[in-house]
Amino acid sequence: MEKNKTGKYFKYAIGEIILVVIGILIALQINNWNENRKLKESKTEYYEQLLSEINLDIKELNPQIKRVEQSINTYESYLAIFEKSNVSLDSIYHHIKKVEPTFGLIRFNTKTIEVLKSTGDIKLLPKSIKNLLISLENQQNLLSKNQDNNYGMYLNTIEDTYLINPFSVRNLIENQEQFFNALKIETSFADQIAKYHLALTIKNFAEINALRILKETLNLTNDLKNIIEEELEHQ
Repeated sequence: MEKNKTGKYFKYAIGEIILVVIGILIALQINNWNENRKLKESKTEYYEQLLSEINLDIKELNPQIKRVEQSINTYESYLAIFEKSNVSLDSIYHHIKKVEPTFGLIRFNTKTIEVLKSTGDIKLLPKSIKNLLISLENQQNLLSKNQDNNYGMYLNTIEDTYLINPFSVRNLIENQEQFFNALKIETSFADQIAKYHLALTIKNFAEINALRILKETLNLTNDLKNIIEEELEHQ
């Protein structure tokens, strides 16, 4: 009789243990499912934020590339006048004024990548996307450095051409005889053109380099956009 009772209690205990284990496994499964769902939601949110910033960058990059190409073309058109001999100073001045004088700058939208890095959530992303993000960030930093350094050099050089550059005071003071004569514009005209030519040459060199980086940056940006869109489709 006692043996039967012991057997029943033993079977009951085993059954209880099995139920507890099953309950724990189910709870773990539900917890894992909830964690995976949260991770998926976080990734989706990051992807959408990245896509939003990428699209903004593409809208900036395309016109910037066109603007730089046009600026390079205006400089090359100006240089073409020197293929002739004995070009007059007035002719040089006439053509040099047509060269694009401004230096376009671009700033990228990097809030999401900064959040991913600072929170450590970048580990949630696939390796392919992480690598592209790092490459794109490096490319953007390279372009920003190129812009800042060369724009500063251009501005420093153009300062000495205050009589002939597009921002000059010449047109404002031509009817101010005393001021006009004091600046000795006519005697310093050739020197001013030579300095402005140097400034535009520095700018052109910087823009040729910037154009290459801009195109590489656009390619990387488009690659990242495509791979993120593919990830979203398969989620």
